[in-house]
Amino acid sequence: MSENTDSTGSVDSGSDGTVLDGVHKGLEVVGVALLVLIGVITSARVVARTSPAFPNLIWSGEIARYALVIMTIIGIPYAMRTEDHISIRPLLEGLEERTRTVLFLTANVLVVGFSFLLAYASARVAERTLGNPLPTVRWLNYGYVNILITIMFVLTAIYALEQVASEWRTLTGNATTDGESVEAKDNA
Repeated sequence: MSENTDSTGSVDSGSDGTVLDGVHKGLEVVGVALLVLIGVITSARVVARTSPAFPNLIWSGEIARYALVIMTIIGIPYAMRTEDHISIRPLLEGLEERTRTVLFLTANVLVVGFSFLLAYASARVAERTLGNPLPTVRWLNYGYVNILITIMFVLTAIYALEQVASEWRTLTGNATTDGESVEAKDNA
C-alpha cells in the first residue's frame, strides 16, 4: 500500500488526499459514533432497569445490536485499508520477500473475488428484505443492513484492489514512493 498508517491506524497519505482517503476517514468517524451510541444505549438500559422512574427501553436492545452489526460491517473495509485485518503475516516472516509478496498478492486477489461475491449475494438478499421492518423498531429495515453490507464489501474489494496494485508494482519492480515510480528515479 502506498499510504502510511500512524499509531492509531489512521491512513496518512500526505497532502494529496483522495476520495478513498475521505471515505476511510468517514468510516472511522461512523465507527466511533456507533461505538459511542452502543455505550450510551447500554448505559441507559442499565439505569432504566434499576430505576422505576425511567421508561421501558425494550427497543434499545435491538438498536444496540444493529449498531454493533453495522459497526462490524463498516470495520471490514476499514481494517482492509489499514491492514489491521486478521492475517498470517507473522507466520510468513521467515520467507523470502518475493515469496511473501506473491502470497499476499494471491490472498488479496481472493479477497477481491470473495468481496464481490458477498456484495452480489447481499444485493440479492436486500431485494427480498427491503420491505421488512424490525419488530420493535419499525423505521429500521432489514434491507437497509443488506444494502450497507453490499456497499461495504464493494469498498473492501476496492481497497483490496489498491493493495493488489501496490503488491504487483512491488513484485514487478515498479514500486512507487510518494507518487514517483522507481523507474523514473532511475532514469533521472
